[in-house]
Amino acid sequence: MNNIIISGCSNSADITCLDKSHRDNSRNKTYNSYPHYIKEKYGDDILVYNISRDAADNGTIGRNVIQITNEVLEKGIHSDDIYAIVQWSGIDRHSIFIDDAYTSGGQFFTREYNGWSLSSLDIGTGGRQTHLWYKYFREEHTDESALTNTLDSVKKVQDYFSEKNIKYKMVCGWKIFENDVELEKYVDTSKFWFHSTEENKYGGIVEWVKDNVEPKYHTRGSVAEAGIRGDDKKDKHPSNEAQEKFLNEVIINFISKYFGKKEHIVTTGFDAHTKFKSD
Repeated sequence: MNNIIISGCSNSADITCLDKSHRDNSRNKTYNSYPHYIKEKYGDDILVYNISRDAADNGTIGRNVIQITNEVLEKGIHSDDIYAIVQWSGIDRHSIFIDDAYTSGGQFFTREYNGWSLSSLDIGTGGRQTHLWYKYFREEHTDESALTNTLDSVKKVQDYFSEKNIKYKMVCGWKIFENDVELEKYVDTSKFWFHSTEENKYGGIVEWVKDNVEPKYHTRGSVAEAGIRGDDKKDKHPSNEAQEKFLNEVIINFISKYFGKKEHIVTTGFDAHTKFKSD
């Protein structure tokens, strides 16, 4: 394999992102996530398709990974040469379709990836759809509907990957499912990685970092607080160091067996030199 597809929220965004604004932001702030370290480890042996974006809800993450995978397949790349990583985000986020020309937080990558209002970008002071989102959260949103929406997105992606014979693994940015959710009733949990402990059955990247990384390297904020890098002491995203360790101790365990052969990896994160190339 030599192609990897990644889709997620800001926890998977960095200089490998397909979207230029995300690459530029990551480069300017020296933010790296695990897709960057995948690319750094394997170099020119792989192509990274990182369609991750800041503030993405799970509907957006699901739509985007299906769209980019279709585009890769349409280039003539065989499904045997593709591996995908999907990083799910908070279930309290949501998106609503506006029209084909709509952009949320500015144009994202190409036209096909726009048209939807993202709640985390379009609500509050200066938000383009504040009234829409206030109405949605007041009249429609419930904890139950939020969970259902995420499970529907997961199931849709799993069914799509199964149909297209795409190998993949799913992770969560943090604990997004409560311990009492019987997840196996709704989705194929064998395709997930969880950081499971007595406290958290469905722990994600954030929980793993807290248990496996030195405290001063937990977040970009703690790194700034220690005077190592950056100046945003409130940033709660995993630090570069934490992301690199997560790659080397977790993700490597489910991608390494596919490399050394011809494989495509598709990502939804940051990658400064991501490009499309057919065999």
